[in-house]
Amino acid sequence: MPVKKRCDESFWTAIDSLVRESEIVIDRPKGSRHPRYPELVYPVDYGYLKNTTANGRWRHRCLARH
Repeated sequence: MPVKKRCDESFWTAIDSLVRESEIVIDRPKGSRHPRYPELVYPVDYGYLKNTTANGRWRHRCLARH
């Protein structure tokens, strides 16, 4: 029996569309330090898609670029 895919093609199509149609906001640039934990340095640009939420409360976080 074949292993079921975790995410089908329609999922990735929807993600591609969301990213293409949204503005990426980099709020913690590569090399910057975390505001509460200054020992933590971001190795990549870190941000979110503007006007998106997860669970109605938090922004979706993403590693935007290396």
